[in-house]
Amino acid sequence: MSNKKWWLLSGVIYLILVIGGYSLVTGANPLESGNMHSDHSEESHETFEDHNENASMDHHEHQHDSHSHFGESQSQVEIHIHQANQKLIIHFEDEEGDVPELIETHEKLMHLILVSGDLEEFHHFHPEEVESGTFEKETDLPDGHYYAFVDIHPVGKSYVVEPQEVMIGEHHGESGEMNLQPDSDLVKSKSGKEVELVTTDLNAGESVELTFDLKGETPEPYLGALGHVVIIDERVDHFIHVHPKSDDSTEFEAYFPHEGVYKLWAEFKYNDEGVMAFPFVLEVE
Repeated sequence: MSNKKWWLLSGVIYLILVIGGYSLVTGANPLESGNMHSDHSEESHETFEDHNENASMDHHEHQHDSHSHFGESQSQVEIHIHQANQKLIIHFEDEEGDVPELIETHEKLMHLILVSGDLEEFHHFHPEEVESGTFEKETDLPDGHYYAFVDIHPVGKSYVVEPQEVMIGEHHGESGEMNLQPDSDLVKSKSGKEVELVTTDLNAGESVELTFDLKGETPEPYLGALGHVVIIDERVDHFIHVHPKSDDSTEFEAYFPHEGVYKLWAEFKYNDEGVMAFPFVLEVE
């Protein structure tokens, strides 16, 4: 037998032994397409899908727990606000002119934050839906210039809370001058209630812990939490709405996108005074 035939015969015998050994161990036919790799591929695919699903759920839960809006994506929902007959009328639609479904966040479909032009006045409203895509809220506010922030969670659409300028009444006058000065004392008193704010280092681009001491008072649940914190920067560019880190605490975590002065309002509900908002002005470095 020539060397060429001998090497050919040896190769065939070796291949038969490999196939036979694989079949004996796995019970599968390796000649069927993809059998030697399909088990690993399917396992990898399932693991990848599980990871994405878990990541999506984590992101979804985070969005409901902390609404920090500072241009993380382009908004696909437009907001239109106008005032008529002592009512604020809010209409929203997507880029195709359709009205997306809304998910409740902290017991409400819509949170409307209204602040005066000088950031002195603060109001937290919950407009009611009067028809698809249109909400209304009766108000009795002094005439003037306001900034409105509509906090909603549309299904399947990215949404960024952006300031909307609103003029209340017929005689607006001049907008109040912005003159925010950082607080040197982080203890605030109102109607016999006292709240002290303690923070970690106020550094831009990092998580900041905000802990509120209610001086022996126990707040009541308000909109599904023991408190709410709304933060607006002095340029009225960024809106941050955060909730407590747990169901039984008044500790919050916020992210400040850039250096500057910010004003925050911490809302707590008392059994004898109702909901009260305590303002603080912070300088972030």
